[in-house]
Amino acid sequence: MVNTMTTTDKEKEENSMKTIYKAAQVKRKSIATFTKDRNVLQVSSDITDVPAELYTMIHWIMVGPAEKLETEKRTRVVDRATLTVSQNIMYGFKSSAQVKYKPSSESASFRSPHARENPQVLGLALTIHHDTRNKKLMNLLNAHGYSVSHGRALLMETALANAVVENTRAYQGLYVPPFLRKGTFVFFAADNTDFAEDTRDGKGTTHGTITAVYQKIDPSKEPVAEPLIIGDAQSLSVTPYHIDILHCDKPKPQHAKRSEQFAISKGISESYQLTHLGWVVASALSRMKAGEISSNIPCWAGYNSLLSESLPLTQVGALPLLPEVAHEWSTLLTVIMQANQLRKLAVGEDHPTVITFDTALYEKVVQLLDARPDLKQMVVPRLGELHVVMAALRALGASMENSGIDDTWMEADVYGPATTRQILQCTHYKRALHAHIYSYVALYEMALEEFFKDNPQLKYVCLKATEGVEAACSATRNADLELHLQAGEALSKLFFAMDRIKYKRLWPRYIADMHDLRINHPQTWEEQHAGNISVTKSVTPFVSVGADHACEHLNKLMKIRSGIIGISNNANARQRFFMVTPELSRLSKEFKSQFDMEADRTTEHHELGPSAVKRAHGTIDKIKAAILSHGNPFTTEGESCTM
Repeated sequence: MVNTMTTTDKEKEENSMKTIYKAAQVKRKSIATFTKDRNVLQVSSDITDVPAELYTMIHWIMVGPAEKLETEKRTRVVDRATLTVSQNIMYGFKSSAQVKYKPSSESASFRSPHARENPQVLGLALTIHHDTRNKKLMNLLNAHGYSVSHGRALLMETALANAVVENTRAYQGLYVPPFLRKGTFVFFAADNTDFAEDTRDGKGTTHGTITAVYQKIDPSKEPVAEPLIIGDAQSLSVTPYHIDILHCDKPKPQHAKRSEQFAISKGISESYQLTHLGWVVASALSRMKAGEISSNIPCWAGYNSLLSESLPLTQVGALPLLPEVAHEWSTLLTVIMQANQLRKLAVGEDHPTVITFDTALYEKVVQLLDARPDLKQMVVPRLGELHVVMAALRALGASMENSGIDDTWMEADVYGPATTRQILQCTHYKRALHAHIYSYVALYEMALEEFFKDNPQLKYVCLKATEGVEAACSATRNADLELHLQAGEALSKLFFAMDRIKYKRLWPRYIADMHDLRINHPQTWEEQHAGNISVTKSVTPFVSVGADHACEHLNKLMKIRSGIIGISNNANARQRFFMVTPELSRLSKEFKSQFDMEADRTTEHHELGPSAVKRAHGTIDKIKAAILSHGNPFTTEGESCTM
């Protein structure tokens, strides 16, 4: 009986192996005959990138015959894993000719044919190359069959750079990003960029200028340029290309005269003030009534996200880096003219070119435009919101330094000495903003307590200044042009009071120029009024950022964590790097987006979470207790001090 069972088991095993062999033969045939046109470099994949027979078999191995799982997310995870494994199998596939080939050396391995390359192995290699430029890591992944080799990635990078060069030839030396659409408003930002290059003496590091391009996503509109056509580079030599840097001497200072006076607003709108007051009072009363750390009122950003609506998403791109520092006059003129050409291709002559700079560059651009009336009519420079808010936070920190509030942060064990210094000098934007908001709520709560005691002697120095910063941030996050200008006028007082020389001179000029848009360029005013002053990357409300802030994000995305080596001393490598980096960053982002790496994030603001609310109220309690340990500042008799 035992022998019979053993024989039956062996027969079943043999039959199973025969079935598996037949299935494998079918899959090998489907892989061998599978073809797909890949003139366009793809890093995102779908079911059409693999044979249906192979995909189905891998799917059955993973989850059986089930087509869908209980949740959409689980289904997406399995589908993506199936697609990834299928593409890795295709890349590791060896043809019959390769199997039968007799190499001349025992150490000879297989040569990976380019025909087997697919979006998965290419996308992973280019992403790792972009993020780390680590040759050993890439070759390790290649040895496991997960990606192409480092050498192949360099060839693909060269092919991509050559495709960018071909794009510029079609537009007289100007690169036109493939995402750019006709008839949709486009705006820009420019900034200096430097890379942590490792040189022998620490000198001669690589610097350049980045120009970011922003446009609301509208698939219905016709693209300006065709997708990049990627050839097959045979060497690392990039097609020769030279960006003509327009010559520009330092302009003579001009006295800018205004032909018309704009109407000064009466301050921040009443609707915003009432909304903001509602949050402060509700937060304070809930804490005063319920006790410590038990309020459910969300903090400032979370509260505003509940009252805000999602904004249309913005497509973000960049031009090839200019191999010159941004603060040179010739570089600035070149950036302006490139942006002007792109604007004409997208919207024609209907709008001027709107481009955002940081303070140092804005000062020079204004001087350049005052000396060039021909440019002034078609260019509207903007002063970046991020840099303005950071300047306001530095001014606010200067007013608070040695006032006792900075000491209470350390006494309350909320921030350490080094972090407190970061906050006062605003070298860390997010920490500084949160610290001032927490202090604002603590002080406002003490003021309300005294108000309810009928004490009229209140001092609002810190409160008023912080409110202006909060309004400016709210305007950017909600892409609200009116509030942006109203908050801007409020910040002007802070810049003058704290003697911020550049901002108290340039900021009023900027506010006046923006008001002029309503009369001189009404269509552009309407576009900006519709939200084209901020960049929106998420459907979550109240998370938009200024154009300069988005440019900093793009700048960070393009930088390599481990640094770059030998770029300055190798003209070909430098050209390849400057031409391909923006497109390589876009491909890296596209590849990562298909894996639901951020799928666990909800569509609501992160500061609405219970832990965030609890942490915020706990911090406010500690700051308030530390201040009250020295006495309530709102009970001091004296004249009201306002700013």
